[in-house]
Amino acid sequence: MLSSYLKKDLVFSFYRTEHGAELDLIIETPKNQIIAVEIKSSENPNPTSFVNGFKSFSTAVKQVDKKIVVCNTKYQRKEDDIDVLPWKTYFEFILSL
Repeated sequence: MLSSYLKKDLVFSFYRTEHGAELDLIIETPKNQIIAVEIKSSENPNPTSFVNGFKSFSTAVKQVDKKIVVCNTKYQRKEDDIDVLPWKTYFEFILSL
């Protein structure tokens, strides 16, 4: 498991509702941070393809410390309160936890 390999005490899960809202990865850190991640293969994912999952999860959980979309983009950017990150930047972020 990635958490063991990195020697991090991270808990990984996913989020899916019966209504179809989903997030690919939920990371819980030892400091009780909750990081919601959606993974997209495109270079420029359309926000309508990921916003509903974040909205649903934020309503259900209340405390979401960081929202991230990981994709094939070349540059980091923001879509409202969601960080859109290139793969390399995302892995650097994971290593920093």
